[in-house]
Amino acid sequence: MGGICEANRGYPIVESGPFECILPTEIKPYEMKSNLVEVQEMCATKIQALFRGHQVRKKKRELEQSYYPDSKVAVKTDQVPEIFHHEVSKVMLQLGAFDYSKCQSMPGAKTLCAYQFIEKGGIYIGQWKDHKRNGKGKHIFADGSNL
Repeated sequence: MGGICEANRGYPIVESGPFECILPTEIKPYEMKSNLVEVQEMCATKIQALFRGHQVRKKKRELEQSYYPDSKVAVKTDQVPEIFHHEVSKVMLQLGAFDYSKCQSMPGAKTLCAYQFIEKGGIYIGQWKDHKRNGKGKHIFADGSNL
């Protein structure tokens, strides 16, 4: 027969007619326990690895959620109002865009889209950290003035 049939792994070969049949011998319970310590160590290592991965994913999820403002304080908005006050737009044109290169960067802050504050109605577009405005950004107040 072929090479596969020759590797009988210690099982007795029984010939019946034109075919050979390999019958497994009975495995005794005490023979299985010889590798039990190794199997337990492998299982413990796998459980530890899964738990560590779970902890890292949970910490990352909490960190990602810490950037966004509390839903009680501000809500995401797509509407960014234009400056309607003539005086404000005149000053903005005179000053130009703020040069952030002279400022220190805020480590750990994340730039988000526009959020409207529930209490005062102002809109903030910029960086957030720990549920608060933090870093580069522009605050448009309800009366149209900017900060």
